Amino acid sequence: MVELVEQETRSQNEFLCVDSAPKKYASLIPIWRAPAVCISFIVIGYLSIFIINEVPILNTTFPDDDIIFSKYTGTHSIPMRLFVFSFSLAFCCFCNGSYRNKSNFFFDIISTYTMYCAVFDIINLILNAAFGLIYPLSFVEIASGLLGFWVFSLKLLQHGRMPPKIEVPYKPQRTFQTLFRLIVGIIIAGSLSFWVGSLNLVIIQDLRNFALLGGIGPGVFLFLPILFLLWFALATYDRSQMKTGDFSPPLTFVVPAHNEEYIIADTIFAMDAAAENYSGDVIILIMNNNSDDKTREISLAALDKCHHASGKVIDVLKPGKSNALNAGLAATETEFIVRVDADTLIAPDSIQRAMRYFYDAKVGVVGGLPIPPGGAMFDRARFLEVIVKHGYYSVALGAINGVVGVPGMLALYRTELPRQLGGFVEGMNGEDTDMSLRIGEMGYEVVVDPKVTYISEVPATYKHMREQRMRWFRSIYHISSRNGDYLDRSWLTIRGKIILPYMLVNSARRAMLTPLVMFGIIEYLTHFDSANTLQWQAILAVLIGAPAIVAVFATFINGYPRGIFALPDYLVFRAIRAYLTLESLLSIIIAPDPKDIKHKVAKQKNPTNMLRQLRNGFIGVTLSLIPVNNAASGESKNNHSITSEISTGAHRQGLIVEEDNVFISDLATSIFVDSSFKMQKKLRHRDNFFIMGNVRTDLFTENTNLNTLRLRGDAGYRFYFKSFCKCWMQSLARLEYKTRDQEFLFIRQTLRTKFQANYSNRHIGYAQIDLSNLDYNDQRLKGFDQRKYRSEFGHLWRIPDFRFRTNGSFFFETSDADAVRFDSQSWGLKLNFQKDLLKKTKLGLSLLHRQKIFEGIFSSSFPITRYDELNRTALTLSHRLQKHLYIIGEIGWEENRSTVPIRDYDGVTFLIALKAKLF
Repeated sequence: MVELVEQETRSQNEFLCVDSAPKKYASLIPIWRAPAVCISFIVIGYLSIFIINEVPILNTTFPDDDIIFSKYTGTHSIPMRLFVFSFSLAFCCFCNGSYRNKSNFFFDIISTYTMYCAVFDIINLILNAAFGLIYPLSFVEIASGLLGFWVFSLKLLQHGRMPPKIEVPYKPQRTFQTLFRLIVGIIIAGSLSFWVGSLNLVIIQDLRNFALLGGIGPGVFLFLPILFLLWFALATYDRSQMKTGDFSPPLTFVVPAHNEEYIIADTIFAMDAAAENYSGDVIILIMNNNSDDKTREISLAALDKCHHASGKVIDVLKPGKSNALNAGLAATETEFIVRVDADTLIAPDSIQRAMRYFYDAKVGVVGGLPIPPGGAMFDRARFLEVIVKHGYYSVALGAINGVVGVPGMLALYRTELPRQLGGFVEGMNGEDTDMSLRIGEMGYEVVVDPKVTYISEVPATYKHMREQRMRWFRSIYHISSRNGDYLDRSWLTIRGKIILPYMLVNSARRAMLTPLVMFGIIEYLTHFDSANTLQWQAILAVLIGAPAIVAVFATFINGYPRGIFALPDYLVFRAIRAYLTLESLLSIIIAPDPKDIKHKVAKQKNPTNMLRQLRNGFIGVTLSLIPVNNAASGESKNNHSITSEISTGAHRQGLIVEEDNVFISDLATSIFVDSSFKMQKKLRHRDNFFIMGNVRTDLFTENTNLNTLRLRGDAGYRFYFKSFCKCWMQSLARLEYKTRDQEFLFIRQTLRTKFQANYSNRHIGYAQIDLSNLDYNDQRLKGFDQRKYRSEFGHLWRIPDFRFRTNGSFFFETSDADAVRFDSQSWGLKLNFQKDLLKKTKLGLSLLHRQKIFEGIFSSSFPITRYDELNRTALTLSHRLQKHLYIIGEIGWEENRSTVPIRDYDGVTFLIALKAKLF
């Protein structure tokens, strides 16, 4: 018989295995990587705060000292949009991928985040214009921070190499009670928190000055503890009402073990002691997973000494915990299976207590509370962590059917359920959470009972803690990717639509916590930000405020009041945990899946797909890109087609209005809605007849007298020259009606002829001639009727391999008016560049130069002849949110210089828009 090995230290449990960094999805990173992110963030963060506050043009454009496109009231503590930009740049500089993949990752984060923030600001503009409502700046920054956390996690899921999505099991469930508890709990917790915060008591004012609260007040910090306290009480009540009884069927312990000689005997003896208190048969399967120490020999010796359980050792040569678990699952012959980690010592009454819940056929998984052994560096902090997480949050989430993960250290299952789900997933982190999540979504209940206790090993050194936590924190992304259907599908599940997104947001928040504190210190010390009201107490509150309050709640509720003495260790440990989260996310490989790369290459070689990408490019509200869109539009495959689109957003642009002595020449901001439809009938070959309609309204925020409504209708014919070239000839008639300030302004009739030639797959040229007639019926503008002639010549060039397009055009325009007004001539150049950054994101640059000469007399204020010169530069990002929903952001600079000084203006312009394809 082999002598049992005893170890005086737990440090032997430090090892790297295949699960430490699954080679498909992550890699081991050097320890300097996270400090490099932090140092670069300090530099980038400082520069971003300095530039936006000290560069006059930016400080004027963004008076709130953050990248905000709308007016808000009040002050803020931290400019969260600047922070998200700075962190994303620093993170992407040192994340785990090639320079190209890191660049794509960064631009996708920033473009998507900018779009979401722009939509947020558009809503504020609309509410302000329609109802006079306006957000407080502090609320904007909180919302911007949450948006930043979500976008970062979402893009990490998309750009990081992740487990493939699977078809997940789902059983429609009755959700009324769950939603009722969710909503009512939030209302009650919010109301009580608001009431406490509004009390004009001396103690409340004193608490506001307390560092833990950071000046925010006790009401805010009470929200989460009260909410989870309500759910904890409901979950405890539900557990007491469950059908339980003396239920002792045979069960099997499955213990994956890799180099566990120092503790495996104690683990086996603990299971034997639990079997003594359990009246059913107990079998122990030690899955020796490629160990190269004495794990096998010691396990056999310990099993021989068991009095109440029988067992055997099964060798599993393929490395990986999931491989060992699946081998044990295949060898299990009992109705129930208990997975136990090799370093876990279960309490004598845990199995008997846990199995009572399986008396109810609706229960599929049961978990408990891991207790650290004590005496090592992190044990005190870990004790408070498990009390908060497993003894408080996990129990409370049971009230709303929201328990996602039951720790694999000790988890009990109905054996048939893991088998139905194909066993434990291999080659990724988080196989235990993945299993309990999917069993819960099958309609079974997931129960967590804090009275089911077990001693679980805690890493004794920082090196081992780093390895363990990087595995744990990476797992949320692996689980979310593999179970993406719960996030994407229309199924209403608490886990898929609330808990998983919350876990992703919380993971990003933890990763950003250390840089966020650094950013707060920079804000506090520099004083660049005039809108900033940050105090040192708020920085401490982020680190220790709410976590300390929740920890105190959890210790008393679970009957461990002495746990509050571990509070200092716990708060320090939380800071370490946040830093390790950052390291964990840095270890994720930023690269497309090899299968996706092959698919993209094949897709790029198909010219039809290229045309489709061009056609679905920038929206029509960016007028300078219309020639690109027209040139790339292919033919319809159907004989009939009807399309409709709607765009809404905010637009800041140059505006010149001349009506008798009423004169406006400046930049103006408007909220617009632009809707259009097109009906097309295909005739012989590729010819088609089409009818188009468009309605656009602009509501100006500074001057409502400028509000306009435009109605436009087109009818045209497109002829395809198939016999000798790939050329099109298009003719259309247009009727346009416009009002300003609810008064009729003009009717314009236009005839257009356009000729387009495709020289090759890379080159498209076109020539266009417009003849227009404007009839002004407004009494102030009688005699201002115009005839206008416009010629435009352009060329589109594209490089499919680089997903790049450029289009340039030259135009000449002349108009003649009645003698009492003026004639004009103008010419200009337009250049547009467009690059597909990613599958859903496009970056564009547009340049415009125009010169215009006026001759005649407009009014006594102006000379007979004058010259105007317009220059406009704009950078545009377009992102496809869903199949038929796009968001567009544009920022640029426009200036107009004239021989008449009052026509001069210059400044920053922008466009923020949502575009939806209705059908």
